Amino acid sequence: MTQQSEHDAAGAGDAAADALAGIATAFAADNYRMDVVTTAGNVRLTVRPGPGACGECLIPASQLRAMAASALAGGPLAGRDIVVDYPPEAQQ
Repeated sequence: MTQQSEHDAAGAGDAAADALAGIATAFAADNYRMDVVTTAGNVRLTVRPGPGACGECLIPASQLRAMAASALAGGPLAGRDIVVDYPPEAQQ
């Protein structure tokens, strides 16, 4: 997982990466990469397949959004909009 912060308070990107590390690890087990970008208004999760990624293993975007909201709750990024970018071929 990579993370970056754009126009945001110091540490927001690190807070997102720490809070979402478990989700990123689960994606990596199925050969997906999850990148996290935080801004003042949202947290963007971009999921991209690697070689041999398990297409049936990809959870619906709505489920990822709910999992991310739960992981971020109680931290400095709680309540921000969560935007999920999935591969074009992913079934939603």
